[in-house]
Amino acid sequence: MDISQEVSKVGTSSAGGINSPTISKNSIDTRLTLKHGSTYVLAGLITNDLTKTSSGVPFLKDIPIIGQAFKSSTDKKARSELVILITPYIISDDAEARTVTDAFRKQLGPWAQVVPPAGLSPVKSEP
Repeated sequence: MDISQEVSKVGTSSAGGINSPTISKNSIDTRLTLKHGSTYVLAGLITNDLTKTSSGVPFLKDIPIIGQAFKSSTDKKARSELVILITPYIISDDAEARTVTDAFRKQLGPWAQVVPPAGLSPVKSEP
């Protein structure tokens, strides 16, 4: 089984006085031979973000020495870890596929609306 997973995030960047969006990307590509019903850890993607914010009173914050009293800056650090697990199941017929899909929908709870109902294709085709 070939597996590709990607997590992308759009940010802003300033280089040479030009503000342009940048995209940071974490991805994995792997090929596995899996056993039915066994859970495998594919990857752990770690992201560290640093956000610097500054604000202040216009004009007053730019005055040398006393401008410090009229401005503030904050640094916010965030760390996220994404662990990707996979558990393969071999499904032999439509009835078994419906059973597995229904069990999966129950585990999702309120997110179950994202999974199409049994028997419906997630892609709508034009007549």
